[in-house]
Amino acid sequence: MYPDSKNEPLKPGDRLYILMKGKSAATTNVVSIIDEYTCLIEEALMRGKRMPMNPGDDLDVFFYREDGIYSFRGIVNEAVSRYGVRLYKISVSGETFQKQRRAFHRLQRNLPVSITLNVDKNQVIRRIDIQARTLDISAGGSRIELPDPIGKDTSISCRITLTDNRDLNLSSVVVRVIEGDQPGDLPQIGVKFKDMDERSRQELVKFISEEQHRQTGS
Repeated sequence: MYPDSKNEPLKPGDRLYILMKGKSAATTNVVSIIDEYTCLIEEALMRGKRMPMNPGDDLDVFFYREDGIYSFRGIVNEAVSRYGVRLYKISVSGETFQKQRRAFHRLQRNLPVSITLNVDKNQVIRRIDIQARTLDISAGGSRIELPDPIGKDTSISCRITLTDNRDLNLSSVVVRVIEGDQPGDLPQIGVKFKDMDERSRQELVKFISEEQHRQTGS
C-alpha cells in the first residue's frame, strides 16, 4: 500500500493507531494489502474493547517508522468476514497522506515525571530521585523542567505518568541543558529515550496520537 510513493509503504503486520471523532484511540494490525491505496485490517480494539466501525466512517490513521510518526486520513469501505473473524477494508481518502513535519510529533503537555540517577560522591554511588514535569514529549524524547540541572550525557531513568493508571519507565540520556533566562526560572533538560521496548513505544505513540486528536478536535 503506497499512500505516497516517497514514503515507506504499509505492509502486513504493521500496527496502526486509529482515531475517530468523539472516541479514544484504538489499535489494529494490517492483515493484507489489496492495492496501492487500500488495505485490510483487523477489528480495532479500544482499551480492550472492540471499536465499531461502519462503511463511510472517516478515520485518522497513524503508524510508526524509525524516522517518525506518519499519518493519513482514511475511510472505511466495507466490513468483511473471514473464518468468523470481522475485518475491514480501509482506503486513503484523497491525497492526504503526510509525514509529520518533525521526525516525531512533539506534544505540548505537562506530565509528572520521576527522575532517578546514580551520583558518584567521594567514590560512593548514591541514588538520587527528583520530581519534575515534562514540558513536551514525543516518541523519541522529552523536554523536562526540574528543580536542579543535570549534566549533559548523564544517563537517567524517567517514570512518566501519562494518566492516573498509565506509567512508563524509560531509560534516557540528557542531550541538552537549558538554563533559565529570568531569575526564578527553573532549569530544563532535553532527554532522548533509549532502548525502548516495543510495548512502551506503542503505548507512548498511542497516547500522543490520542492527545493530538483530542486537542485539535478532529
